Amino acid sequence: MKKKFAYLLVAALSVSLLAGCGSKSSETKKTSKVEIELAELFENVADATSDIEDLQLDIKGEADATVKVDGQSLSAKGSVSLTGKAVKEEPAFDLSGAVDYSVTTSGTTLSGKYSANACGETEDGELNVYVNVNKGDEKGNWVTDSMDASYITDVFDDLEEILEESKDAFNEITEEDWKKVESILKLEDMTKIVNKKECYVITMEINNDSIMELIRTSEDYVDEEEMEDALQEAEEAFQQLNLDCRGQICYDKDTFLPVQTKISFTMNGEVDDTEVDIKTLVFEMNMLANDGVKLSGVPDNVKEEAEEVDLDLDDYFPESDDETDSYDWEEN
Repeated sequence: MKKKFAYLLVAALSVSLLAGCGSKSSETKKTSKVEIELAELFENVADATSDIEDLQLDIKGEADATVKVDGQSLSAKGSVSLTGKAVKEEPAFDLSGAVDYSVTTSGTTLSGKYSANACGETEDGELNVYVNVNKGDEKGNWVTDSMDASYITDVFDDLEEILEESKDAFNEITEEDWKKVESILKLEDMTKIVNKKECYVITMEINNDSIMELIRTSEDYVDEEEMEDALQEAEEAFQQLNLDCRGQICYDKDTFLPVQTKISFTMNGEVDDTEVDIKTLVFEMNMLANDGVKLSGVPDNVKEEAEEVDLDLDDYFPESDDETDSYDWEEN
C-alpha cells in the first residue's frame, strides 16, 4: 500500500484531534505500567470513537511569530480560547470564546480583544442560531439566523465515516510499518493522571530529521535514484529552516476515548527569501465528555432581543453531494 506511513499518522491525528471527548469514568488517582502496544491502542481508540453523539470541548491556543520579506516585517502574537458543548440528536450547541491579538507592521500596531457567545437549538427541523460579539468592554447585541438542522447531523456522520476509514487503514499496517511510526509517536511506559482520569500517554516529536525519515519511508519509490532525488529536494528546502514540533496525546485507559491533546511548534529560518520566526505556536484541547451532554437551552431574553440577520450559515455547512466518493486511503 502506497504511503502507508503517512496515512497512519493522518489517521492517528484524525482520531486524536477530531474524535470527540473523554469519558465520564470515575475519578482515579493511580497510575500503572502500560501493557498494551501502540498498534493495539490505536485500534481500540478507533473503535471507541467511531460513534459520536455529543461533544464537550475546551480549546486553547497561543501564537507569537514574525515574518520578514524585502526588509518589511510583520509580527503577530495573540491567544484564543473556546469552550463548547454540542449534541447530535435534535442538534443544539452552546459556545463561548475569546481572542486577544496584537499585529505590528511598518511601525504600526493594531491590537484588540474580542469575546463571543453563540447558542442554538432545533425547532421543526430548523437550527436557530444566536450570536453576540463583544469588543473589549463594549457589549454587542444578539443576532439570529436559521439553517437546516440536518447540516449539523451530517457533520457528525462525516466524522464517524472518517474514523471508520481510519480504523480500516490501521488493519492494513504491517508490524514493520508500526516500527516506523514509533520513531515519531511513542507510547509511554507508565500511565498518567490527566483531567482526573488514568490515561495512556503518547508523545510526538517531529523535526528536520524525522521529516526526512518520513519522506524516505512513506513512498513506494520506483528506484533508489528517485528516492535520493526526493531526499535531496527536501534537504534543500530544510537547509535554512529549523522546526520542532512536540505533542502529547492522552487516552482514557478504561474507555480508550481521547482526554487531552497538546501540541507545541517552533520554526525559524528562511524560505524563498522570506525569513520566518515562529517563537510560539501552542494548541491544547481537553475533551470533557462524549455522551450525556446537557444544555440549558437558549435563554428567553436572548430569543426576545436577537435581531434577525443573514449570517450566511449555509456557506459554512454546504449541502453534501451524495455522489461524492469518500476519501480513498489507497489512491491518495
